[in-house]
Amino acid sequence: MKILSTTALVMGAVFTTSAPASNPEVWKTFISKPERFLVRYPSSWNRTRLDGSHLASKDSLDIINFTISEALRGVFLPPSGAQVTVGRGPSGVTTLENWMAKGAASAEYIDKREVPIRDPRKDGCTRLIQTIMREQVGPTETSSFRWIDYYCSTPTGLYLISLHYWEGNPDHQNLDAIALKMALSLRSW
Repeated sequence: MKILSTTALVMGAVFTTSAPASNPEVWKTFISKPERFLVRYPSSWNRTRLDGSHLASKDSLDIINFTISEALRGVFLPPSGAQVTVGRGPSGVTTLENWMAKGAASAEYIDKREVPIRDPRKDGCTRLIQTIMREQVGPTETSSFRWIDYYCSTPTGLYLISLHYWEGNPDHQNLDAIALKMALSLRSW
């Protein structure tokens, strides 16, 4: 099988793209040396900051599935948009449970489950917990975000892969699958 591969160094982070030549879905690899992790993500997604600027932090990954010009005024995500952030846990938090408790302050928990990891890697997630939350951001029931968070424990630290999109997004199953694939791709050192 022929493999296509490209590597570039930008702002202290290394990006690598690779995929079988016959596979139209190409994924990139983001490496954060300061935060000591790498994670794969779809190359069709765009790096950004939470504030919507084009320049992303070199220490964590923040991606969107739309262009910045499609962002809505006053609300970052357009109706079919999604955002994923990946980063290391806050200092002083030593367990996934403590971290999840801090994250649940402003949102309604819908579900929480342990994700089984087939063939765990020694540098990957040894424990993965998925939480699903809803956050009301407007006056109607449809004015809410859905958050799918994957809390990952590795031998070297805690990490979070956080996906959010508008409640009722018709592409939610695909978006959920992408976030899980990203969580399972995480490696740390």
